[in-house]
Amino acid sequence: VGEWEICEERFSGGLKKIYDRIRELGMRGGIWLEPEVMGVNCPLVPEFEDCFFTYRGNKLISKGRYQLDFRKEKVINHLNKVVDNLIEHLGVSYFKFDYNIEPMYGTEIDADSAGDGLYQCGLAYLKWIDSLYERHPDLIIENCASGGMRMDYASLKHFALQSVSDAAYYNEFAHMGVMAPLA
Repeated sequence: VGEWEICEERFSGGLKKIYDRIRELGMRGGIWLEPEVMGVNCPLVPEFEDCFFTYRGNKLISKGRYQLDFRKEKVINHLNKVVDNLIEHLGVSYFKFDYNIEPMYGTEIDADSAGDGLYQCGLAYLKWIDSLYERHPDLIIENCASGGMRMDYASLKHFALQSVSDAAYYNEFAHMGVMAPLA
């Protein structure tokens, strides 16, 4: 999580072959990413030390992941490269962007408070989403956010569609399904 490199060995004949077949059948190929995070064991972590949410001097960790600060040019450049690579090499035209972490506090770096940092980073993330649409006008981006945590009006207007959840266990989904109409 964080490198988002294509691993051809996982697919017989390579992943491109699958996307080519999808297009042959008249469909659009999609892929899932969690662009806002980097796994704590990702080899890129040392390069991004100054790009993670920090609270009281410590990098915040949620579910084995660091949250990236989209106010940082290095983060934007990395993720633009990832997205562009998937579009150019595989023909991906649909992204499901997931947010499977608990934001906890936000970041205190370059902010008046952790809440202010969380707010600023959220705005920077949405600005990045808009920039993807500007560069790739036919792109479809789905927002899926850990049970709808990011199913707010600020987010909803930036995505083509919204997932309530992709929870695998029906007993975890009822409260999300009931609350979805409120959005």
